[in-house]
Amino acid sequence: MTNLQTIYTKGNGVPKDEATALHWLQLAAKNGHISSQIELADIYSKGNGVPKDYGESVKWLQSAIKSGRDEYLSGIACDEYQSSFAYYKLGDMYAAGHGVPQSDKDAFQHYRQAWDNGGHGATYLPLTSDHYGNAEAQYTLGCVFCNKQGVSYDPAVAFQWFQLAAEQGMTEAQI
Repeated sequence: MTNLQTIYTKGNGVPKDEATALHWLQLAAKNGHISSQIELADIYSKGNGVPKDYGESVKWLQSAIKSGRDEYLSGIACDEYQSSFAYYKLGDMYAAGHGVPQSDKDAFQHYRQAWDNGGHGATYLPLTSDHYGNAEAQYTLGCVFCNKQGVSYDPAVAFQWFQLAAEQGMTEAQI
């Protein structure tokens, strides 16, 4: 949340005003604030205070990914978790066909990018537990390889992804 958005959302010192809070969130998102772009995507995907619009949600997730990439390439310290989360959520949109054509292949690519991006930019990372990664994305990649969603069935690769997620405390991967 942005400062003014928070103030208007909670009514801290001003009357509670969701429309004004949304205005400030949209302004921050338009100015490239990654967290605001992701929050706005979530608002549109759920229809919280706005009509549900998966296309608009996808647009803001793509903007968050671009903002993160632009910051990384320009040498600005960026929050890799936020960029990783945007890739993960966009993967969910492709998996469900929300705002984009349903595509297991594109979902997989975004889930993989979420993991790759988890602290190391967009570079390839070997499958070792000493690398930081997004446990949810790792778990999802394990499911992708188990369920042949856009990739060939490969239980050995699925095991590696599940193990990485389990080592980070992802309960679903541990059971």
